[in-house]
Amino acid sequence: MRAALPSAAISLALSPIKSFTFTPSRRHTIQSTARFISMSSSTAAANYPRPLSSGGFSLPPLVEDLLPIVTECRDESGNNTTLRTDLILIRPPGMEELWEWLAYTKRQSEGDPSWGRVWPTALSMARFIKRSFHSSNPSSRYGVNLVDQAVDALKTTSHVVELGCGLGVAGLAYATMSSSIPSKRTVTFLDREPYALHCVMSSAAMNKLNTAPLVHAESDKEASDSLSLTIVRASVDDWTVSNESGDGNSKIKNIGYRDLGLGSSIYDNQYTTILASDILYEPASMKKLARKIHSLMQPNEGGYALISDPKEERTEGCRDSFVSSVKELGGDVAIVPLQGPAGSVGLVEGDIDIDGSLASTLLIVVHFPGKL
Repeated sequence: MRAALPSAAISLALSPIKSFTFTPSRRHTIQSTARFISMSSSTAAANYPRPLSSGGFSLPPLVEDLLPIVTECRDESGNNTTLRTDLILIRPPGMEELWEWLAYTKRQSEGDPSWGRVWPTALSMARFIKRSFHSSNPSSRYGVNLVDQAVDALKTTSHVVELGCGLGVAGLAYATMSSSIPSKRTVTFLDREPYALHCVMSSAAMNKLNTAPLVHAESDKEASDSLSLTIVRASVDDWTVSNESGDGNSKIKNIGYRDLGLGSSIYDNQYTTILASDILYEPASMKKLARKIHSLMQPNEGGYALISDPKEERTEGCRDSFVSSVKELGGDVAIVPLQGPAGSVGLVEGDIDIDGSLASTLLIVVHFPGKL
């Protein structure tokens, strides 16, 4: 199993054991659709992606990319307005290049290249977050109590956790959008892939977000005096591990609420809101996933989870299994469609699913009540 997450420093110097160059990748159906999208993109993205390294034994090949998060919402006058946030992402060039690197470094048996691309569900979640922070028009609400309550929780929570984060698109979008709100917040990224978390923390630094260890010795006074309002953290995590301390065959911990170190009095509240995208793909693990989400919430207060999922399931029956598992634990679930990009100007390559089609996404909202 993997060792602990490498240093979150932004330095991308690899000191490779042996440099190597990848052969041109096959792009299949996705490439032809991406050509249309590239013609619709703004000139600001013309110089991206920028190569950072061809890769080595320590880290995979990496590029710096610009990801525009573009969406629409209604203002107080009822008029549509276009919203945009640009994220800088440090990422592999693609899944195929990442798979070649895993093969080159003999890590195929333990590596999963699916984290190496931006998925439509993550983009949909990022746009949803953007609309949630900027829309005050009552008509823009979903009309579903559980969903509207989750949106309110997302805007007021002091602690957000992105579970199975991959490149961290949703959590990074939240961190950049919440950084202007005058209250202390943490955004914590969890994933079983250390290299994905290295990219997330590098992206956070490139977006001028303050980073810190998961649990650090900073006193309440030192933290309250800090100029940064939003702190970004990350940890290797595996929700399939049988207990929070890990089992005998794994060095990866199953992170729970108490591991997050959120007891400081400098925060407005102690409850967490969970974000996740495209994590419903193994029916046999849905009970563990439901328990995982429950374990990340403040035991006395409970909380909400917002999960973006493809309208066409990755694995048939997974969604029903997850909903049943949540309800068995005493939780509630609501499912609504998520709005797509704002016309062609909002389309990016990540909107194209693995089969080459423009993806449709659902929002699954989970609520677990607390003990109080």
